[in-house]
Amino acid sequence: MSVMWLFTDFGFFSVVKSKEEHDKVLVRGRTVEDLERLVLRHGSSLNSTVSDILMTPKNDYCCRLIVPASLWSQAVFEISENIDYDNFKNSVKKKLGHDRANQCASIWCTMRGLQYPRLDMIDDESFQNFDLNEDTVPGYYEDTNEA
Repeated sequence: MSVMWLFTDFGFFSVVKSKEEHDKVLVRGRTVEDLERLVLRHGSSLNSTVSDILMTPKNDYCCRLIVPASLWSQAVFEISENIDYDNFKNSVKKKLGHDRANQCASIWCTMRGLQYPRLDMIDDESFQNFDLNEDTVPGYYEDTNEA
């Protein structure tokens, strides 16, 4: 399994292979709260507790959890099995708040630039007022089940 960035409705995680322990991965977070929610939900699968979270404020990611790669694969499987929403961004807003949902929407828009390259040229101020519709994006349609 190759998962680097994982966006869930309870947190964002960046995962890389451990340089020191080749059978383990570093599950990194931008906030300690994301890793705490991960451990509270899937700690038994990861064989981890909140006290296993390492604070690394001088690194790119401020906190991390070191787990066996096989246990991480199991946790990712469980996360996918527990999807209970039909719209990801709305679920993020409900569970993590408006600010986090806006950050996810910004990433969504950036990645949509792969599909419509002109969208990735929108600056942050314009993005906040940008209306995605059939007039602004060729081929755009409203998909109420879009994740």
